[in-house]
Amino acid sequence: LKAAFAADFASSGCATIDSDPCACGTGVQVSHILERPEHAYATGAWWFSRGASFIMGAPCGDLRLHADVGRGIIPQGAVTRNNGGSGYELITSCIYGFRHDPGRWQRGVYYGEATAGLNMTKSCDCGSGTFGDCLGN
Repeated sequence: LKAAFAADFASSGCATIDSDPCACGTGVQVSHILERPEHAYATGAWWFSRGASFIMGAPCGDLRLHADVGRGIIPQGAVTRNNGGSGYELITSCIYGFRHDPGRWQRGVYYGEATAGLNMTKSCDCGSGTFGDCLGN
């Protein structure tokens, strides 16, 4: 990431050998670097393992453990640090900084749809057919 910052901010004179390229640019400019596909995984891994704790503090902590919970408990009433939910719901609260999140319900629907395939249990004898044929029975 440091090389990407240096390359993007070199023309502004901010990223020089003597300066910290990670201290350059606006939040919007930095977000454009972090959202690039080649940096997205590292950014997400940092956020889940250390970033949420560093930026948000308790109760966010290491979000990897919360992701293992699944959907979790949806907070009832106002979302606060003491009422942020659990699992995916707590992760959402941490991302939105425990503020009102107008897209929470819709993303929750998407989460349910995305994980529905992981929760499927169906046993059948496919014989010589394909797995897709088996699911159709």
